[in-house]
Amino acid sequence: MMQLALFYDLTREGGNPHAPLPVRIQEIRLGRNCAPGQVAVVRAVQNHVDDRSATWDAQAVDEQGEVLLQALGITLGWTR
Repeated sequence: MMQLALFYDLTREGGNPHAPLPVRIQEIRLGRNCAPGQVAVVRAVQNHVDDRSATWDAQAVDEQGEVLLQALGITLGWTR
């Protein structure tokens, strides 16, 4: 989550001068364990943003698209 917060902070354009901090994860769904050295792709989609926070859903999938992990409702709150 900290990587998502840092990535979001580095890529957003202007607007909010406050740093994002992770404050909530609504749900985590675990798939299977990764094999040693296995490649995984992480995708995140922003569902909501306002002047207080941003909410994302994220998942990690293997090369065949099998879900390894899903994190739903990841909320990043802005520092004040």
